[in-house]
Amino acid sequence: MIHKLTNKFSIVAHGYLKLAAGILKAVFILAAAAGINILLIYPLWYSAIRYSRFYTTFTGAVIIFVLMYFTVKGVLKKASSEKAKGNSPAVFLLRPLVKTGAAAVVLLCLYLLSLLFFKGHRIAALTGLLLFLFAAGLVFFSKKGT
Repeated sequence: MIHKLTNKFSIVAHGYLKLAAGILKAVFILAAAAGINILLIYPLWYSAIRYSRFYTTFTGAVIIFVLMYFTVKGVLKKASSEKAKGNSPAVFLLRPLVKTGAAAVVLLCLYLLSLLFFKGHRIAALTGLLLFLFAAGLVFFSKKGT
């Protein structure tokens, strides 16, 4: 009888320990989220509100730097892989550079068109968007050799 009671007590204690561990995990996750908010999100929000030009310039530069870093890192890794296979890395390097350049031109055009739109030049932005879509269609959808 005492053995059964001890076994039941052990099961109940184990259940409460699991419940306490779950609650502690939830509290830890909430504390980590609050810490991230205080250390990272609040300063970003404050600088975006108070110093919007600096914030825009800084975050834009960071995004461009990160994109360039990962692009160059991937290209160099693939080029070394192609070189190890005996292929010319120059042929491989040209293709991603052209694709990256095309993507940069597309993003630049969309950015400039959005600037026109938000500065109040909606007709110019719409005209530019239509011309952009037509030119992009010519580039991406025209068949080679026709």
